[in-house]
Amino acid sequence: MSTAAGSKHVLLAQYMALSPLMRYALAGILALVLWLFLEDYCWAPARKWSNECTQIEDNLERCSELRSNLSDYVKSSAVTYGTVAIPTDIPTTREGISKSVDEILRKNGVAKFGYEEIGGGKMPSGAFIKSVGTNRVERCRGEFQVETTAEVLTKLTRDLEQSDSIDAIASITIRRNKDDKAKLTVDLVVEGWANAGGPK
Repeated sequence: MSTAAGSKHVLLAQYMALSPLMRYALAGILALVLWLFLEDYCWAPARKWSNECTQIEDNLERCSELRSNLSDYVKSSAVTYGTVAIPTDIPTTREGISKSVDEILRKNGVAKFGYEEIGGGKMPSGAFIKSVGTNRVERCRGEFQVETTAEVLTKLTRDLEQSDSIDAIASITIRRNKDDKAKLTVDLVVEGWANAGGPK
């Protein structure tokens, strides 16, 4: 007889030597320990994953329903313009534009530039009506001039258009630099849309 088999035999003999009440109590304790182990390490994670999967399925079904109700114009706009964030207040929008311009220009090696906030005016009546209710939506604009190359300008405009804080490049004027023909003098106006509050 092996040592393991002998140990099992001794344990079984000791268990059978206990009174029936003690045997039932010990079996109950072992069953409780096993149940707690399965609950913490098997069943609880399984329930969590099942709930997450159910939520994902519900979200996908909801998206499918919303997509089926969209007009072709809205679908093409979403593909063209991407995500449109709900407008924030004017100070936050202005700060976001200024910070984004500074970061993008420095990232592309443009160290010298002058940035100035300019008036943008109100958006048409009813703009973002579902996001801001009866509040006014206002354009916040910033103007700046840079001297750069055509290659860097392409990267600049791409990064500006992809910025979360900048909703549009309102205007861009390009002139050949008089002193250095390899460089361009570029005037840009960028804008962000803000919830100005108050009636439209």
